[in-house]
Amino acid sequence: EMSIRDINLKNVFVRSAKGADIIEANGISLQNVSLQCASTAPLIHIENSGGLSFETITGNPSTEAFFSINGSRSGNIKVQNTNLSIAKSKAIFNYGANASMLTTIN
Repeated sequence: EMSIRDINLKNVFVRSAKGADIIEANGISLQNVSLQCASTAPLIHIENSGGLSFETITGNPSTEAFFSINGSRSGNIKVQNTNLSIAKSKAIFNYGANASMLTTIN
């Protein structure tokens, strides 16, 4: 199996039952994306993925967790121009993931 690579989404509006899942991926870029989800725990789930770029991402007010970052192979996750304060928790880290994997720039 090959991991998902080099996907760019720009100017996208998504209405769904749950947030985005990014699993075993590299080189994913989301720019100007709105995620309106019924379940927002988390808004974006990341598992063993790296080289991720999130710019101007919006979601439901009162989101439980903006990001759930999981796995020791996750890393190099950059977030810019995104209001993470809409979430009760900016990010939760599990299964070997840690805060050094996430960089925020506003």
